[in-house]
Amino acid sequence: MESIDEYRWMFAAEYPAVVRTAYLVLYDYARLQKIAQDAFVQLLRHWEKVRRYEARRRPRRRSQCRSQDRLHAQHPQRLGR
Repeated sequence: MESIDEYRWMFAAEYPAVVRTAYLVLYDYARLQKIAQDAFVQLLRHWEKVRRYEARRRPRRRSQCRSQDRLHAQHPQRLGR
């Protein structure tokens, strides 16, 4: 997937939650919209750095999931299975 497509997907997925959260803090829709848009502009400016960071984190998350799965398989009675 191309970088800009990933950003567009993330924006579409996350923007509504950012707006909801900002509304709960500010109660001013016009102001919160500008703040949310500014935040996403900053994110776009640093998107390549974010992508590299996420790319490094993915293998660790998979490794942690596999470790947890092995732990659950070894000790199901302790973990409520």
